[in-house]
Amino acid sequence: MKIHVILLAAGNSRRFGSNKLLSLIEGKPMYRHLTEKIEKAEQIFSIGEKVLVTQYEGIFETVQKAGWTAVRNDIPEEGISRSIRLGIKSISGKIEKRDAVCFFVCDQPFLKVETIVSFLRGYARSGKGIGCLTYGEQWGNPVVFSSVYLKELMSLSGDVGGKKVMKQHLQDTFFGKAESRRELEDMDYAPGRKTYEHAGVWKVKQGKTAAFGSLCEAFEIAPGREKILSVVGAGGKTTACYRLAKELAALGQKVIVTTTTHMWKPAEDFAEWSAEYGYTSADDLAERLTQKRVLTVGVSCENGKIRGIPSEGYGVLCRLADVLIVEADGAKGKEIKVPEAHEPVIFPGTDLVIGVLGYPAVGQTIEQAGFRPEMLAAFLGKQKEEKIDWEDLLRIAESREGLQKGVERRFTVLINRISKGKLPDGGSEGIVFCEKVETKLDKTVENINGEEFLY
Repeated sequence: MKIHVILLAAGNSRRFGSNKLLSLIEGKPMYRHLTEKIEKAEQIFSIGEKVLVTQYEGIFETVQKAGWTAVRNDIPEEGISRSIRLGIKSISGKIEKRDAVCFFVCDQPFLKVETIVSFLRGYARSGKGIGCLTYGEQWGNPVVFSSVYLKELMSLSGDVGGKKVMKQHLQDTFFGKAESRRELEDMDYAPGRKTYEHAGVWKVKQGKTAAFGSLCEAFEIAPGREKILSVVGAGGKTTACYRLAKELAALGQKVIVTTTTHMWKPAEDFAEWSAEYGYTSADDLAERLTQKRVLTVGVSCENGKIRGIPSEGYGVLCRLADVLIVEADGAKGKEIKVPEAHEPVIFPGTDLVIGVLGYPAVGQTIEQAGFRPEMLAAFLGKQKEEKIDWEDLLRIAESREGLQKGVERRFTVLINRISKGKLPDGGSEGIVFCEKVETKLDKTVENINGEEFLY
């Protein structure tokens, strides 16, 4: 059995702002990190053909001189599926029945040689037809397929990669393990231009504090299981929605973010719901979602916000997206709230309701931190001038008249913007805690009325 390697390097780097594959990472063009590491891995583990698919002439000539088979993709706009097909076709005559093909991506410079070797060896010994490198619950690259699946790969179209095939054959998939999350990180944004800072996530289980690398892990959200997530409460709902969306997109999911009430309109990747534009036919939305992986859909309002779409349109969103994330409550930037009679507006068929509270409310007065302070004070049995404590957050989180109002399916609580040193001792079993998530653009936090956004 031989494992052939196809390295994909034909993307347009739209989010990066320039050709990211030629950008210097630790003093070396990004794409060279993977070519050199694969070459080093070849000295330890026998590799068959080495193919690189690219649209860039400079990369084409360089890897050719290094002994790789270089393949031109002159139409990268057709998506990653075209690069996959071109790569397979270039070595089709050299792939035998027992062989496999492993796909790497060039924007993953922190992948280690040791991890590559361990993954290929593990796959070869597993007896499985497909292999995927993972860290925790996160799926990443490389992904390897036996020759049995090449026909399915050749039938892919648009910006759809091999993970679509893998998800249809999970029972035949080997999951290798990376040493760190950083190894799976792809460089979508130029350093200093746009960065995401995902701070710590914790959950107390059986009296012990466990750390998690993502909200999805902490909430036990798995690709293909939860279809609709509704986010309620206050103190970071929008932030939580977009962080979850980005995490799920990294797991290969197509995600639509919307609202049943109102939310701030994102600066990009927004689709205006309008029958005039033909969105009810879903054609435009489907195309944009395939390209972007995360798309916000709504109806624009004059105050810089969006509102939910007509009820008959939500079925379209559910059909198009792997996951629908719904902001189902409003709090006007405040840290905590209890719902009014008409709240929250939980989306029908929701699989998981996430109730959010902002920890900075602790130590502030109800007047300062609470949405509808009179109503909140009455619920807590306090005066508006009294300070909020941890027990107050628990009462809101645990009450059927608080965060759990109207919840009929699985429910979990997120306490947002809390440092590990401030994790309370009592009443925290099963609650997820998250440090502040900052999204920086040109080294500035995108902040609108107290809420921070993942743009």
